[in-house]
Amino acid sequence: MTGVSRVGIHGSLSPLGKELAARLLHLGSEVIVSDSAAEEISRLMPALLQHSTGRLIGGDPFNETGPLVIFSDSCGPVLAEKITESVSNRKMLVQPSHVLFDDSADAEDTCLIEIHDLIHPDAGENWSMTPFNQWYDDIFLSVTELKDFDEESHWVSWRDVVEALSILTLGGEILPSWLSICGRRTVSGMETKQQFQALLNRSLKVLRDDLEIDDLVKKTIVSDTENKAPSLQRPDLSRLHDALKASGNEDGWRPVHGLEVMMMEWIANRMERYSGVV
Repeated sequence: MTGVSRVGIHGSLSPLGKELAARLLHLGSEVIVSDSAAEEISRLMPALLQHSTGRLIGGDPFNETGPLVIFSDSCGPVLAEKITESVSNRKMLVQPSHVLFDDSADAEDTCLIEIHDLIHPDAGENWSMTPFNQWYDDIFLSVTELKDFDEESHWVSWRDVVEALSILTLGGEILPSWLSICGRRTVSGMETKQQFQALLNRSLKVLRDDLEIDDLVKKTIVSDTENKAPSLQRPDLSRLHDALKASGNEDGWRPVHGLEVMMMEWIANRMERYSGVV
């Protein structure tokens, strides 16, 4: 990565926006966000701002000549015009995969990054279309049969996504006009459901002081996708892999967080938030 010192972020209060801002501050960058966002981030991350080598600055991120990262779950004509008129020399528009890119924006100098199958404990359905909320409620209410989830997914942790975005932001290399980010592994809907159910049930047993020795033995989830070639439904990750390598990451796209870790983080966050109910 190059020594880029100033990065503008629009949508810095979105789930991924806050995490990217924190990561860039940790790496020593000056991060420019709107004045209201700067006040909110300062309230949410006082320790980070105190100890990081970077600096959070309130202002107009679209007026920065350096990298500009835009997080949007609905890029309409107004935002598209702001992106087109921005003086930034490196624009990245980050969106959930189900959102359509407004083609009134100048796509020639903007890299559209689509996020697929994100798992983030604080993200709403616009960014993270997981069935976890329904399953969590059903298990807590002792529903015997959880709602099926038929789709194949390529789950990816927000941590891996933010690390990739920080590398692309600071890399200095010319980015393609479009990139997709998702996990490499294809996971069936049945396996997703079985993993979540097993992890949540074990967590609830811990809280109820009802854990048994057998519960500590890791159960093997039968998977018909473990040794299967990537599904044709999986987005093309070759551009992302090449862009990360060109930006200085020798491993390219190699997400390190497995599905069990992602789910446990989600479950722990939900339990902490509603600890009184549990």
